Amino acid sequence: MKWAPGDCKTADIIRIKTGALYHYGIFVSEDEVIQFGYPPLPEYADKNSPPVVCAVDIDTFCCGRIAERAEFDRAECKKRFPPDKTVAAARARIGEGGYNIIHNNCEHFVNECVFGIKKCEQEEEVRRKWQNRVTLDVYCAKIPDVFDGEIKSEARRKYVEETQNAELKAQRCFAWLLLQYALGRSAGFDAENVEFERLESGQWIIKNGNVYFSLSHKRGYATAAVSDKPVGVDVETYGALDNGYTPGEFKKLVLHRSERADTEEELLSLWTKKESVFKQKGDKVFVPSKIKTGRYKTKTFSLKEFPEVVISVCGEPENLRCYVYENGSAYPEKAEEI
Repeated sequence: MKWAPGDCKTADIIRIKTGALYHYGIFVSEDEVIQFGYPPLPEYADKNSPPVVCAVDIDTFCCGRIAERAEFDRAECKKRFPPDKTVAAARARIGEGGYNIIHNNCEHFVNECVFGIKKCEQEEEVRRKWQNRVTLDVYCAKIPDVFDGEIKSEARRKYVEETQNAELKAQRCFAWLLLQYALGRSAGFDAENVEFERLESGQWIIKNGNVYFSLSHKRGYATAAVSDKPVGVDVETYGALDNGYTPGEFKKLVLHRSERADTEEELLSLWTKKESVFKQKGDKVFVPSKIKTGRYKTKTFSLKEFPEVVISVCGEPENLRCYVYENGSAYPEKAEEI
């Protein structure tokens, strides 16, 4: 399939470029282009809450940009539906929702209408990049008082439902929803098709994919780390060391005999590092005083959006990318090393 500007014909796939991505539609006429959601541009933000399949005129679809039409090769021409069937399929879906930027977007929509196959080159590109790079993505979010979403793993859903403490239950639920988003955005994984397992150590793993993850939640914040190598993450907030121990007792609990910490920030940094090491190793029992953090690859940082939070990761921190998650989407944020 090639792309070029030109006169559009009924049932053509057309697209416009919006930043780094493309927005797709089915051309019917100058007065009718059927699309899944409006282009992801600020002027259409109110029309994309939530995105649905809709029909617009060509000017609205293009929003001032040049439209390209798909030029099919011989094999694609044999596989595609007749134009009338494509148009009927697209019109039948007007009003349909369920949009997902990774797994059910405007490119999936047009390919289903034309070829009967749900396909997205942009999703496949995410998968190719994942397979060819070493990565460590960390998503951080403030847990909202009210949130929606479904835990797609039956095993994890049962685990969360059995949690007696209401606050802890909410934290575990939101952290898993954050993980589902992270797996989709960073690795192109649909959590519904991922098989999760809880080990005897209490650690959760993915059984059917070369992807590793780690979760942490504390005092209203949640983090999810996704990597192609074993990873551990921990999040804490300043003031979190007020936990029933005297300062001397807590230092004895945390510090290896070769370590020292003179301030709360130093002690909190070591605590989160040791938690992240423990999770990355997958040990059964957490004994922080026996973990010498200098032996492991870790990074401790804060985010401008959440200055009260301290986060540590253990894995491949030289490849670290950080994101702040809010209202169903995420944006990159610089990690300020502590």
